[in-house]
Amino acid sequence: MFYISRVTRNKSCDIKAWRKTCTTVAAKNDPEEGIYGKEKLVEPFGQPTPKTHPHLLKVGEVIPGLEMDEFAVRRQNLVNQILRTSTDSQHMVVIPSSQRMYMTEKIPYLFRQNTDFLYFTGCLEPDSALVITATNENNVENSLFLRKRDKHAELWDGPRTGVERATDLFGIENPLPITSLGQFISSFFEKNKQTMLWYDFVGHFNSDVHKVIRNCLDTSTRKSEHIITPVIQR
Repeated sequence: MFYISRVTRNKSCDIKAWRKTCTTVAAKNDPEEGIYGKEKLVEPFGQPTPKTHPHLLKVGEVIPGLEMDEFAVRRQNLVNQILRTSTDSQHMVVIPSSQRMYMTEKIPYLFRQNTDFLYFTGCLEPDSALVITATNENNVENSLFLRKRDKHAELWDGPRTGVERATDLFGIENPLPITSLGQFISSFFEKNKQTMLWYDFVGHFNSDVHKVIRNCLDTSTRKSEHIITPVIQR
């Protein structure tokens, strides 16, 4: 429970009058209220939101000028392009975020998000990944893999959105912890032997995600893979 004290005082009031004018407002900080809820104090996310930074973002925007519906349209357009390009029936698209890089053991470089990942999600956090699975235009699932909340790590690296609040912020229906990425991909390959994997093997931005992809490919019997960059740039 957090408390906000509001004080109204002028030069002529005495201490008793001043005490009467003091009001205490209890502000409940409940993550379930959502970023557009009625709470007076908002726990920070992994990036600015309309509630935490109203001077930067309007209600409904994920990043300045772009609402979550715009990113949903972009993801669907990508799927439509892939389905028109390929005759395969099952597809998986993996787009990783950039990875935080360090100039020394504890000093990071300025973070710059992977442009493709930002274009399709609006997410500014590192160590994440977008996975889209599709069999046709009407059977598409979007999964966003993010870091879990960690109070100790957030003291040093800044706040994280976490899995629980990802749908509310990004509008992606299936948020999952990044640690489950390998299991998710392997399980999908096991159930869908003829899956075409779309992934940028040349310009990979995240060595951890790239390692997961390679491990899954080494142990799977799925059909083939394709570099996704040419499709994104069309």
